[in-house]
Amino acid sequence: MEKRKATPEEEIPSEVPKKKSKKPSHDITAGTTLEQALLVNPKLAPKKSKKKKKPKQKEQKSEESRKSQQQSEMQQYLERWSTQRDQWKFQKRIQELLLKRVFDESWVGAELWPVLLEYLAGMQSTNRREMLSSQARDVIREIDEKSKESGDETLQQTSRYVRARDLMQHLG
Repeated sequence: MEKRKATPEEEIPSEVPKKKSKKPSHDITAGTTLEQALLVNPKLAPKKSKKKKKPKQKEQKSEESRKSQQQSEMQQYLERWSTQRDQWKFQKRIQELLLKRVFDESWVGAELWPVLLEYLAGMQSTNRREMLSSQARDVIREIDEKSKESGDETLQQTSRYVRARDLMQHLG
């Protein structure tokens, strides 16, 4: 069979016609707001979470139980450090808790305060010691300023102020 040449009328057009999509076109471009996009395509709406929200009462109970558990862990850690040092083991998580709560008497009671002071004074990390000294200075400065402004010198007798002073003395 012979191939024949196409005549100019039979030549293939240079532009191929675009295929038409069966799906509706979405005119979402840059700068389209979420509301406009939702009008064009409602499937873009964020899905609602199927998880049930916990009641606040359970959250409060779990928060209280978590606090009491952390307090007992801190207490056991400090007691073991002071009395049974051969069985004591460093725990970074508990040390972090102690450092966060050092000025709060509700977390570390007055009976454990001297042990905590001794523990903090013996810390090996100079960065942590400097951080604690800085925090103690800030607490002292803040309470001194409030005391001068209000003329109330009882602020300097709060446990937070006393702890900051004690800490400064022990850390040197």
